[in-house]
Amino acid sequence: MPAISPNTPAASSYTVSNSRAFVTNSQLDFNNVPRTFTVSYPDPAPAGLAVTLVRVTAPGGSVDLDALATAGTVDSASIAGRDVSATRSSGGGVTQLTCNIQDPSESGVLDEHYEVRAAATAAVTWGYAVDNAFNSNVIRLVCDPVAAYNGLPPKLLEKQLLTVTAQGAAGPALTPTVVRNTNPANGLVLPAPVPTYQFGHQGTIAIQGLPSPVGTSQTYQLTDAFLNPVPLPGVYAPTPVTFTVDVVYPGIGGPAFLTGHGTGTGTGTTSITPRPQRVQLILDRSGSMGAEHRWDNAKTAARIFVNFFGEFRDGVDADDRIGVTVFEDNNCSFRNSGPAGPPFITDVVPLGTPAAVAAADLSGPVFGSPGGCTPIGDGLFFGLKKLEAAGFPTDVRYTVVLLTDGDENAGTIKIGPGADPGNPKTWAQAKLDPDIDQITGPTTDLNLFTIGLGSAPNFTVLNNLAAAGHFAAAFTVGTLIDQFATMFALSQEANKLLTRFTRVVGDPMPPAPLTEVFFDTSNAQKFGVAILKTLDPPTPADVIDTVEIARWDGTTFVVEKIVPADFEGHFYLGVPDASAFNDGTATWRVRRFHGAAVKPIALEDVFAFEDLHVKSSLALDHKDYLTGDEMQLAVEIRKDFAPVRGATVRAVLDAPAEGIGSLLAGLDPDDVARQQRRKGDGKDRPRGRGALIDAILEKYGWDGLPRCNPDPGGLFVDGTDLLHDVDGDGIYTNTFAKVHVEGVYNWTLFVNGVDDDGNPFSHRLDRSTLAAISVSRKATTIRRETLKIAEPSLTAVKVTITPQDDFQELLGPGFDDTVIWAISGEGVFAHVRDRQPPPVNADGRYTRTVVFKRGTKPTLRVSVNGVILPKISLAPGQPAGDRREPRTSA
Repeated sequence: MPAISPNTPAASSYTVSNSRAFVTNSQLDFNNVPRTFTVSYPDPAPAGLAVTLVRVTAPGGSVDLDALATAGTVDSASIAGRDVSATRSSGGGVTQLTCNIQDPSESGVLDEHYEVRAAATAAVTWGYAVDNAFNSNVIRLVCDPVAAYNGLPPKLLEKQLLTVTAQGAAGPALTPTVVRNTNPANGLVLPAPVPTYQFGHQGTIAIQGLPSPVGTSQTYQLTDAFLNPVPLPGVYAPTPVTFTVDVVYPGIGGPAFLTGHGTGTGTGTTSITPRPQRVQLILDRSGSMGAEHRWDNAKTAARIFVNFFGEFRDGVDADDRIGVTVFEDNNCSFRNSGPAGPPFITDVVPLGTPAAVAAADLSGPVFGSPGGCTPIGDGLFFGLKKLEAAGFPTDVRYTVVLLTDGDENAGTIKIGPGADPGNPKTWAQAKLDPDIDQITGPTTDLNLFTIGLGSAPNFTVLNNLAAAGHFAAAFTVGTLIDQFATMFALSQEANKLLTRFTRVVGDPMPPAPLTEVFFDTSNAQKFGVAILKTLDPPTPADVIDTVEIARWDGTTFVVEKIVPADFEGHFYLGVPDASAFNDGTATWRVRRFHGAAVKPIALEDVFAFEDLHVKSSLALDHKDYLTGDEMQLAVEIRKDFAPVRGATVRAVLDAPAEGIGSLLAGLDPDDVARQQRRKGDGKDRPRGRGALIDAILEKYGWDGLPRCNPDPGGLFVDGTDLLHDVDGDGIYTNTFAKVHVEGVYNWTLFVNGVDDDGNPFSHRLDRSTLAAISVSRKATTIRRETLKIAEPSLTAVKVTITPQDDFQELLGPGFDDTVIWAISGEGVFAHVRDRQPPPVNADGRYTRTVVFKRGTKPTLRVSVNGVILPKISLAPGQPAGDRREPRTSA
């Protein structure tokens, strides 16, 4: 550890230990006696030796003392008005470089400021001595900073948040790295150096957030590019990691003259170890899941998740478990007894070891058939109850993936906002139940992922249930399996590989029919591939009865003898030892067959994952947004501990084309009545906002709410679809500034590059985020109407609010709980006076009537989703308040 002794300024000699460099500042007094100082270092001289004298006092100047000693001359030019000479002597394994500085005019000079900079390639022990401590006053001496971790544990857990702390750069008080004068009476007071720290690591694993940005804090928590905390990566075996910290004293001797690099860096070797993982897949089996092959795809998605989990976690931890719960309700109403349970809510695949569940019967009859209504809260409760009942192994991590295609309309637990006459429990109340209070408690590592299928789910509720990045929306059945696969990649530790129709990225598309799909693995230790079968094949010849995987050997594709597992909706190919195939780096081809005939295949039919050496991570600057916000995206690419530069990161966005609020406000009573007649007698009938969305779809003949690419000419502010590595640190960023419509924004990022070993890689990253209406004080309309009432001493004023954003998108109906009305002064709401429920409109307008005595001047304040609108004056003849609005009488 670098250190200076003694630890006080103005000494006549110092020892600088274990330091690559040091810088000393002195104030010299001149008369007819030269000032002398000596720098000592090991003999033979260390590699990279450099000793420089700098006059800080104007007009400045500097001399290379090592070169001057070799020349054996007097330098009278480099520092104006001073003669500088240097000699070198060696003995006993030490070399002394002595410098003399003289004022040839002998006019006498006091407190002239000089700096000596000494450096070598590696850390050595230095000496520094002056001829006279009074006339050669050492006011500051700084060596390399201390660069070491403070209490880094020998074992860390996968997927845990990590905060690390470095030891102080200045070192202990008795053996510091900085010695300086702090009393102006004793000479010039120079500032203490402000160290910068950068945390990093070495090892065969990529860790998001490392290397860290350079900063002045000794403490650092792993974060993404937007400073959101991120956990350590998952691992499949204990993985050694050497954590590093680099410390610099910037500005002392130069921008990075005194550093903690090399042997002064300080390393802490630790191991990231696997944790027991318990996974529960919770599937909506309500009646609406019977449409459009939703249930078939949900079952296939669950099986594929089980396949991948079984492959990647095989033999990792004996306490690993995975299971599948389904939920529906034969009682299509909310109620306060329960919660519901078997046979309508049950674990069709009980929690078991990954290998046992992957090998178990996962055929259609096991999952059952869809029917009944949608008790989302009860289904989630049941799945969590099963996890809690299975126990809490040490350091266990829980993962829950919840899938639904509708808004909740039944059960004994209501997750979403608003009360129901059936008086079900709220989710906050349900979490206190002894059956799940531990697993939902603050000390349990529970990771909840939610997937909404179609247009009917309440995406706001699903998004609020999940953490940032753990919510996904699948607007078509075809994307459901893809989103499930994304949740596997996020919840475990695997790269979702990018599939393509050409062996070489960027080659021309082959002619139809397309029968081959390709992907790359890069230094993979294991990987898995799921290949979908064809649902409802038009002829027996279109049935997919086998698949094949082949590896490019540099000349041709060689079919590998990897036997696929055959499931109801897909085939699965697992490769537990990918290193046997060119050390895990290869281009692979997948084909589907009926007999010997190769059949057409789509990119969406193939899902491939590998473990991580080259890792791509996607981050957004916020979990969710408001209309008018900018979305900032960042993709961090690492090969083990090193940033990957020169990759291509291309974005595709599936965004809402029309705002839901404006569409809902455009419904008329006939539209709603038509929907109620059509769905009135069916099971799983949508309610509330879900019923209104269903009415929109029926009104316009849509299969789903309209979606679009908001700018096919270039998504981002720079007019491109690309993310750029601006700082050369392997973090690719750009900004999307067209959040003009509320709804779900589905991002897909395609990452292609070559690692530092020349191996190509191709990854796909997916993220769903939600934008809500940003209620505008300026754009929201406020209307006052004076109404006629029977009591002549009273006045009634009806106020109508139409909330909207700056893009004229309406908030729409259904937000009555978050539109808050408050009267100042005398007055009462008419519905309160008449003991009636508050008015509720279906056209996006929100109204209240205020009754008050003539001659009084009450005002009204309204808050919409937390935005306080301008004050509204209610008395006739008075200005509207903060902003004038038209007023009519009735």
